[in-house]
Amino acid sequence: MGYYPSNCSDLPQHDCNPCESREYGRIRSAGFISKDYYTTLVASPGDPTVWTAGQDANLVVVIPETNGSVSAGSAKMGPGYGETVETLLGYEFTAKFHDPNFLSNAGFYNALIGQRNYYFFYRTSSQTYITNVTVTIIPNKEVKDDLNGEIVWENTVKWIDKQFELQIDTPDGVFDECFTGE
Repeated sequence: MGYYPSNCSDLPQHDCNPCESREYGRIRSAGFISKDYYTTLVASPGDPTVWTAGQDANLVVVIPETNGSVSAGSAKMGPGYGETVETLLGYEFTAKFHDPNFLSNAGFYNALIGQRNYYFFYRTSSQTYITNVTVTIIPNKEVKDDLNGEIVWENTVKWIDKQFELQIDTPDGVFDECFTGE
């Protein structure tokens, strides 16, 4: 074995289940987890009561109805050594989602500008994904020259990580309705 090992862990077994259920796209729900609550939530990410407690404490914000996408991670490469051309250092990820609740959320999105203390999560057809690192949140809006065009919040979320997000089965009831704290 060389001085610089190429990988220090064994690969888990690859699953070739031809009957596995398919997962379908679209960011159907999204939200943010405060840095102060992240460890608590990821300790039991499938427990709906942990999510609700975070919402009650205003440390988890769920936006239940969205649309959007997460692009494939852009590889961040470093120099290679020996016979290796390059080394994969990690990925840069970008998520874009739209929030249709425009009129009542200007204060919310203005408060997110410049925040660096939140993790991002989103939901697809049956899975919820939670970032492993805090994210950069870029809220925006566009007013089009269209008498019938809706104005919605157009959010971009960016992060860099060595791994993909934590992926769990979506907990029951967490994304069913808008939480008002009342």
